[in-house]
Amino acid sequence: MTQPDYVPIVESEEVRKFWVQPASPEAGVSKASQLSLPDQHRGDRRGSPGPDMGYALKLGQRLKGTLELSVHEHEEDAIAGVVALAMKRASLFGRAPVSTDLEVSASLLGYRGSVSPEIKAKTAKLTFGVSHDYQRLMTLVDSVIEDSLRLPLDKAKALAAS
Repeated sequence: MTQPDYVPIVESEEVRKFWVQPASPEAGVSKASQLSLPDQHRGDRRGSPGPDMGYALKLGQRLKGTLELSVHEHEEDAIAGVVALAMKRASLFGRAPVSTDLEVSASLLGYRGSVSPEIKAKTAKLTFGVSHDYQRLMTLVDSVIEDSLRLPLDKAKALAAS
């Protein structure tokens, strides 16, 4: 808390001043986390940065017991796949995840409504073990075309059904 100028301050209680000269762009110094190139964050296994991605994990807990799984699929693998795809979808729009992102992801992976047996088999193979293996999870996320993630929910359901 600040003190008025007329109140005496004991030297030992004075606030120490600290000043650092800001780095100039010409010096080539920048924040370690700063992306210097527009597509620096793109590429295999680099993820999809976006704001508040962890919220998708909370939304993913609401999916328990609601996904249509095949016989040999584990729910935690399915939820991990849906959440990761939802994070990617949200980052494509430059925003935090919302429940629609999870619904679109679940539809594209065939966990909502009727899908062909080929898609179910492919999804089961891709989602096997993704809750415990980051490389498998990224393989799943990279296998989905970005244009399909940009679709509205009704079109994503229609795409999965066809």
